[in-house]
Amino acid sequence: MTDMNTHMAKMSSTLTSLQSAPDTPSHASGGHASSAHAPLPASIQAAPSPPVHPTLHADNGACAAPPHVSAKQVLSCQNGEYANLIEMLPNDPVPCDELLAVHNSDGTVSFQPKKCKKAIDNFDHWLSAWSVFKQVIVMAKPEHYRNLATYRQFIHKCEQKFHWHAISTYDRRFRSKLSKSKFFAYDTIDNMLYVSILDATAIRADAKHCYPVNL
Repeated sequence: MTDMNTHMAKMSSTLTSLQSAPDTPSHASGGHASSAHAPLPASIQAAPSPPVHPTLHADNGACAAPPHVSAKQVLSCQNGEYANLIEMLPNDPVPCDELLAVHNSDGTVSFQPKKCKKAIDNFDHWLSAWSVFKQVIVMAKPEHYRNLATYRQFIHKCEQKFHWHAISTYDRRFRSKLSKSKFFAYDTIDNMLYVSILDATAIRADAKHCYPVNL
């Protein structure tokens, strides 16, 4: 219990310092994040938004979306609604470690990698889906490029410290809360979710630091 109290105290101190940091990012979400959110520090702020190519204008942005993303999904993402990132992955099944026995016409048996359902069970899979999600939003709302890129860097930092299942839980709940307000405040940390999900039990055994992710 003493270790947990110490951990919570350090987290609280870290989050307080983030909130009071003078170099805080601007919110391009068109509104103010709630007091439960702290801005991410400037150390992981993404570069300014790149120039917008004419073909990515909002009027025809849906046409440039990856073919496996439907027009309905595009509009949903651009409107700030919650997105299941698994739907952002290509439709091709991913190979599994498990092998499947295949009986050939000549009577022989060969083994091929079994095709599994799409899943986001590590950072690489998440990044593949997030890249599509970000592309879909930036096509119509290029002003959110920096916020979205900053959030990717935040998740990458977390991946170096915490188990993926905890990061995935934080990500889903964080995006769900943002969708209720229709804000694109991806340059913030949700204090309550961070403290309750990315706690001492979520720290990886091979993490270099024992306390909150070094932002």
